Amino acid sequence: MALLYKALLLSYLMASFSIGQSSIAIVGGTLIDGTGGTPLENSVVVIQGTKIIAVGTKEITPIPDGAQVIVATGKYIMPGLIDCHVHYEQPRDLVQMLAWGVTSVNCMFESTDQALEMERRTANDTIHSPQIYATAPIFTCEGGWWHGEGFPIDSTINRFPETPDEAREAVRKVKAKGIKRIKLMYDDMGWCRDPLSRLVKMKKEVMKALVNQAEK
Repeated sequence: MALLYKALLLSYLMASFSIGQSSIAIVGGTLIDGTGGTPLENSVVVIQGTKIIAVGTKEITPIPDGAQVIVATGKYIMPGLIDCHVHYEQPRDLVQMLAWGVTSVNCMFESTDQALEMERRTANDTIHSPQIYATAPIFTCEGGWWHGEGFPIDSTINRFPETPDEAREAVRKVKAKGIKRIKLMYDDMGWCRDPLSRLVKMKKEVMKALVNQAEK
């Protein structure tokens, strides 16, 4: 970590010091950089535009003239958290995630069009939201989990493939629409339904075809 800080500081010192009002310096916090190294206490993080240009301790890291200073004494500075499985229901959900420090989410949608629109809207940090990465509506089977009256159905893809060929074609359609992730249900839910009857479970060969095509 020390070598990283020195390299960043050297790059910073080689650059112009007249950065101006576009610079931000976060000062005094304990920095956890996500590499597994020892947390850096009493740190300085200098940001220009959308890039971190200098990292170090207050003793060795100069703050550019005119920089906006954010005092972080008693606080922690760390990379944004990633939540790999969330469901979006209302804008407040996204605001809350950001307040928790979650800056990227893998979000489950019931509409591929909505998924793509939310991914596009959050791609450039133009709204108060984590960046959303869309997942296609869940693949399941007739009589399985997330099938039946009341559950929304995306008519643009076949969410209930019955054969491996249908499964592979469904994944290809998801990719053609621009979505890079899928979700599937391979469970009869017996662990939570007793004494109710178990749900129909997706055929193993269909599950394998979905996964293998997604890997490709």
